[in-house]
Amino acid sequence: MQEQVSSQIKDKFYSLIAEGVEKFPKSQFNISNCTLCSLSKNRKKVLVSSKMVHKKFLVLSEFPETEDEASAVAKPVDEPLFSDRSSSGLILKLIEKLGLFQDCHFSFALKCVPEKGIPQGSLSVCVQNNLKKELQAVNPEVILCFGQKALLALAHFDKSLLLAEENSLAMPFEFENRQKNVFFLASSRDLQAFPQWRNQVWSCLENFKVKKQ
Repeated sequence: MQEQVSSQIKDKFYSLIAEGVEKFPKSQFNISNCTLCSLSKNRKKVLVSSKMVHKKFLVLSEFPETEDEASAVAKPVDEPLFSDRSSSGLILKLIEKLGLFQDCHFSFALKCVPEKGIPQGSLSVCVQNNLKKELQAVNPEVILCFGQKALLALAHFDKSLLLAEENSLAMPFEFENRQKNVFFLASSRDLQAFPQWRNQVWSCLENFKVKKQ
């Protein structure tokens, strides 16, 4: 009897191979129900893209604002996560101006709105359990890192990033034996408060601008 069951399993396995690997069940990437930190008690929605595919650029902001969350609640969460009614909208406009929208994956280092401040340990927990999986899935070549907390998130994996200077040249970032380039840029809230800083950010990224045919 055991040999018969074993033979049936083997036959099914070979049948799946014949049908093609796309027929195998795919592993799910779903952090929308995360309850690993206290922010989960009051949030309305986890701000994470529903699409986890390879993109050349990862656009990483610090954390969502209430406007980002409200926009996501009103419609299915998809790219971009950033609402044009929050400070993140400035980043969105920059990406559109560069012509990089289709090549970008948008993300927050902390994926829930911290209305009363970031609880101790929340960023680290979110990075190790959520952002890490996102980096693995998207596997970007370039990370546009907006804000100090976004940089601190990446520094969990490569502490050399702590030496990065804001709005300067790219820094090498090693993640799971793969090297990427990180641009440490002013946060969306700083860009909103200090419009004069936007030219510095543009200067860092203008070489990526897609030229129209």
